[in-house]
Amino acid sequence: MKNASPLPNAGTHFSGFALVSFGELNVPGGPMEFGFQLDFVPDEIQARQLIFGLLCHSENSPDGEHGFAVRVDLTTGEIWDALNDNGIVGWVENPDKLERFSTEEPLLMSWRVEHLGGALIPKLHIAGEDHLYPSLRYEPGMVMTTVAGTDGGLQSALNGFMHPAVWQELM
Repeated sequence: MKNASPLPNAGTHFSGFALVSFGELNVPGGPMEFGFQLDFVPDEIQARQLIFGLLCHSENSPDGEHGFAVRVDLTTGEIWDALNDNGIVGWVENPDKLERFSTEEPLLMSWRVEHLGGALIPKLHIAGEDHLYPSLRYEPGMVMTTVAGTDGGLQSALNGFMHPAVWQELM
């Protein structure tokens, strides 16, 4: 996995956030699972809100305004849809207990996406809880860019996330 690199122009949905990317993933053409995950320690990230997602780039959507992305409010625990304006997609139970996470046991966030037929069906995992998110239609040549960010500035985004991984496996 590559190191975080700044992502300066990721679209209007992310204004106010410093964003980084950990690379891209070519979406496979057949039945497959793929995903993106990373860890962080809420007390050490120096931010109130995070962005976490996979942005889609294809012939019909070159701007990255489609995909799977959420905004996580570390104060309230609310998890908001960051791309489709669908409102709250879930929440972290007991957000006041986020301080229990440490560098030895960080908080895991992951996207697990199943490619079945013409659909990309995502599942979001945050702090041991799963959340559903709207699916996307698969397009040949589709590429997903990993994105993570904070409202705490670029250094918070560059240094706050640990153990990033992008993976894929046959179904």
